[in-house]
Amino acid sequence: LTHRDYAQSCTFVTGHQKDGRVDLNWKELAAPKQTVVVYMGRLTLPIICEQLQKHGLSAEHPAAIVENGSLPSQQVISGTLSSLPSMVDTEKPAPATLLIVGEVVRLRHKLDWFSGTQNK
Repeated sequence: LTHRDYAQSCTFVTGHQKDGRVDLNWKELAAPKQTVVVYMGRLTLPIICEQLQKHGLSAEHPAAIVENGSLPSQQVISGTLSSLPSMVDTEKPAPATLLIVGEVVRLRHKLDWFSGTQNK
């Protein structure tokens, strides 16, 4: 999450609040040279991707959804802020996911210690 060539920090946030809103510090989350990890962001993914772009990240900024992380049933869908919402609509991962946003997503295949899974 903090590979020295891609990110110098990592921020963890929740993807929704009790009332269903997504009220995050978008300006801070859209800062360069960091990785953002969003818990419970599957259902609000389109809003999150839209707001990150609105606050300065490129539509082509890397992003991935991890379902069942570190389990034998792990699934990863990687794309960009612009492509990931439609990919998730098609693949329909379970809501218990992590959203990872940042250049470190580009390392996914290089650091695939979880070989043998059905990564997408």
